[in-house]
Amino acid sequence: MRKFLSLAAALAVSGPSFVVMQGASEAHAAALTLTETYDPADWTDSKNAVGSILADVWSVEAKQEFGAYGFAYAIIDQGGKHYLVSSLRGANCTPSSCTWRIQRLSSSYAVEAKGSAFEACGEINKLDFSGGRLTICGTKAVLP
Repeated sequence: MRKFLSLAAALAVSGPSFVVMQGASEAHAAALTLTETYDPADWTDSKNAVGSILADVWSVEAKQEFGAYGFAYAIIDQGGKHYLVSSLRGANCTPSSCTWRIQRLSSSYAVEAKGSAFEACGEINKLDFSGGRLTICGTKAVLP
């Protein structure tokens, strides 16, 4: 019951989910909008490829979170390759600092390569993808 109340509070505070900007390319060089999910059913459903990847990639950090947590993510395309950019949204992710990860995905959404975790701000809409480069709050992200 306590976990449910924490999750309900997180959902109430977070408001509606954002829309994923898929197919971002140099022709669409704009700030990326991330999708947020705080519903465990989203990332435990075996039919949800992205949710399964998020649960796997962030499993260690998720076990260390106290209370409710969720994920913020976007999928970008670069040179015919798909990249999943994500962060674990919990107590350890603040507006000034958050851990991010990037995975390169196959066309069937299997992880082909994993990038190293890196720190950047936790502001939800400070991602920019232009000129083939991804930055989060001005911090350059390396695509695997």
